[in-house]
Amino acid sequence: MRHFLIVTLLTLSLKPVLAQAPDDSTRNDVFVTLEGFPDLSGADDFAEKEAKAQYVYDLLQAHGQQFETLFQPLRDSSLAFEYLWAAGALYVADIDSVSRANLMADARVACVSDALNLAGRPDPKEAEQDPLSARSVTTWGLDYIGAPEVWAQGVRGRGAVVGGQDTGYDWDHPALARRYRGYQFTDSAIHDYNWFDAVEKDSPLTNATAPNPCGYSADVACDDGSHGTHTMGTMVGMDGVREIGVAPEAEWIGCRSMERGWGRPETYIRCFQWFVAPTDTDGETPRPDLAPDVIANSWYCPLMEGCDDCTFGAFDNVIAALRASGVVVVASAGNAGRGGCNTVNRIPAQSPGAIAVAAHDINGDIAGFSSRGTSAEPLDGPDIAAPGVDVRSSVTGGGYSNFSGTSMAGPHVAGVVALMVSANPQLRGQVDSIEAILLRSATPVAITAEDSCSAAGGLNQTFGQGYLNAALAVAGAQAFGTTSNTSAFAKTLPVRIAPNPVGGLFTVELPRDAVGGEFAVFDGVGRLVLRREVRTRRVLIESADWAEGNYVWRVAGPGGAASGVLVR
Repeated sequence: MRHFLIVTLLTLSLKPVLAQAPDDSTRNDVFVTLEGFPDLSGADDFAEKEAKAQYVYDLLQAHGQQFETLFQPLRDSSLAFEYLWAAGALYVADIDSVSRANLMADARVACVSDALNLAGRPDPKEAEQDPLSARSVTTWGLDYIGAPEVWAQGVRGRGAVVGGQDTGYDWDHPALARRYRGYQFTDSAIHDYNWFDAVEKDSPLTNATAPNPCGYSADVACDDGSHGTHTMGTMVGMDGVREIGVAPEAEWIGCRSMERGWGRPETYIRCFQWFVAPTDTDGETPRPDLAPDVIANSWYCPLMEGCDDCTFGAFDNVIAALRASGVVVVASAGNAGRGGCNTVNRIPAQSPGAIAVAAHDINGDIAGFSSRGTSAEPLDGPDIAAPGVDVRSSVTGGGYSNFSGTSMAGPHVAGVVALMVSANPQLRGQVDSIEAILLRSATPVAITAEDSCSAAGGLNQTFGQGYLNAALAVAGAQAFGTTSNTSAFAKTLPVRIAPNPVGGLFTVELPRDAVGGEFAVFDGVGRLVLRREVRTRRVLIESADWAEGNYVWRVAGPGGAASGVLVR
């Protein structure tokens, strides 16, 4: 077990040493959200993901310098604290009432809240394990989203890196080991920069009498609850017989943010911060260039864990930092759907920077537990829906089990993001474009009369934009940029479309042997939008009156045929 260190701004260890403090019934751990957060939009000026990440890291490090005089009184009082630079926040352990009052009086402090709030205990988190977990079923969700169609093109996630924060990960599970970024061919692993344990101590919410099976500040990737291993299997797993993961050739890295299912604001944000700039297992020597392409968050932080109005701003900040760095943030929408509308109301799903994912079953029906939004302003429903009922995946100890929950739905979406990046590496780090293509490619779900959370003619507050569609999302990814030489279908004719996504007038450049053939465009449900005889190699098309969304183009000529996707 490593020991904590009291941090200074120049030693931004993610694992500070917490000094022993005298017994004082008024003492408590607190989470502090600081005023102001830098404008990260300058990262948009960089095309490469690594350059974006380094820019964000450097800017946030410089931003922290202004708080040095705020930290000094804490040092003078021998208080242990941790500056969470990626969130503009501060975690202080075992603070006395006088020091707390001094913090609250500082103009640079936005708010202070208790790191844990035991009011309401022992109300548990919603259960996410399916009572039918012993059943052996195939991974129906992969078929439902169209993953095999993508794999048939040779797109299986290679070159993409997914991340997850959860109960930890059983790195040497047969379904996960060879996709772990730290894996060595000798069945060992390098955990630096590929694993981080943000859990430093027992959570009082576990009511556990036995020591944590993983210990704390673990240097080796470990899972104390199977939940994380299950979610990672859905993203990248291969069980030796058939794939259980959406992107079975992507690599993965992971962070433990929960102690047997219970986290704290600082543990969740430590993990988020680690994904901005992965470190060694001691939390030293950050490397923003090693950040993943997408992270899945199959968890939520309730008031009992310390997440309240004060902490929400810090979570929004760190998720904004990830997006600016080129990392897509996927979050499970929550399992409070039986409580009715307006139940997508917890961090991180409620953050505007996260893609919130609802869960549906094998028939396409929304899961009863899946949290819903409301048609009232501001709209707060899920963004998209994915398989989340009776999902088979890996669990600790080398086994497999079926779990249910939006926790199972979110990893399907993260896996599709990995496929998109793998299909077109130009898309790496382009978070806004990835999100737009992903959501526009979803299969819409009509609002039914029974859906009391959605207004007729408005956004579906139960399914969001609709069912996750891996095939269309990958086709849209392949069309990203100015060149569309690959598609979800035949590739015998090279075709160039510029610009793509299109905004109005765009150009289609065709090979010589397409002349004399036909160029056609169809909307997302297969309706013909445009048909034109190919008389020259260069075709100009006006799309100003087209609705936003993904369109399939097709060209057939004497030399063959090809098709692909363009985005309006």
